[in-house]
This record gives sequence, structure tokens and C-alpha cells, in this order.
Amino acid sequence: MEKVKKSQYPHKVGDYVIYRNNGICKIVDIRKENFARIGEKTYYVMNTIQDENSLIYLPVDKKDIADFMRHILTVDEIHQIISDAEESENTWIEDTKQRGIQFEQLLSKGDRAEILWLVKVLSKYKRELEREKKKFYASDAKILSAAEKTITEEFAFTLGISKDEVIPYVRARILGKNQGEEA
Repeated sequence: MEKVKKSQYPHKVGDYVIYRNNGICKIVDIRKENFARIGEKTYYVMNTIQDENSLIYLPVDKKDIADFMRHILTVDEIHQIISDAEESENTWIEDTKQRGIQFEQLLSKGDRAEILWLVKVLSKYKRELEREKKKFYASDAKILSAAEKTITEEFAFTLGISKDEVIPYVRARILGKNQGEEA
């Protein structure tokens, strides 16, 4: 295990990043390792914020690394995403199967404004169905749950609030209010 010069990489030790479906991770080291028979490579060594004992290794030179790992949003970026979600050009799809396909694609793309839009429209749809005493589709519930998890974990971490406070915070921002005060 050889230490490497860390300044040459876009992320540094101590940075928090989003890594695929593992959620928020902290980069604990950048070092050379020789795994199996692939030869020596330099890796980001990370652990999830839920389990500091877990170690995840990601080659720093991975061709599509941006698809796997990205920076944590700032407060200003979160506020911009909330605004962008309100202006989304996405439209509701009546056909359940097509909606599921389209919404899964939006989720996998990872665009936080689009994911927040999903939370907004699916929550609204769920409330409408409840008022009509109709059942919310399991496929929609699954997407809503995944979208909420994606948004709440990162927003809570950055904003320094609990996960339970994220959706009310977003609603307050959308309504032009921030913590009970006029914006």
C-alpha cells in the first residue's frame, strides 16, 4: 500500500461525495493498491457515513467516474435545485407502465432537480388518490420512496437538519418561506 500525492485528483481526503447507491461517503484515503491480478492502481478509499468500518475502493482513473461519484451539493445549489424543480419541463404521464419507465430513467440520471420534481408530482398524485379513496400504485410508491431517500439524505446532510425536516423545508422554500419567515 503506497501513499500517493493527493492534490492531483479532483477529490481529496476528507471530502464527502455521493457514490452510486451507497449514498454519502467520506474519502478517507487515496492510495495505490494491487488487487487480484489487475496490477497496481490508485484508488479513492471511502466509507459510508452510515458505516465508518465499510471500505469502498474506486479507481481514480475510472473512465466514467463522474457517473459513479459526485460532490455533495452546497446550500446554494440545494436552493437552486428547489427553484429548478418548480420549473421542470417534465410532464405527468397517465399510462402507468410508461410513467414507471420514464420516472425510473429520471431517477437513474441522478439530476436532483428532476428527482425533487418526482417527489413533488408523486406526492401530489398520492394525495389526490387518497382523497378519492383510490389506491396508490406500488410502482409509483417505489419510485417515490427512492426519490425521497435520494433527496432527504443529501439535503439533510448539507443543510444540517434531520431527514424528517427535509420535505417540510422544501415545501417552505417553494411557498416562498424559509423557517416560517417570508423570503
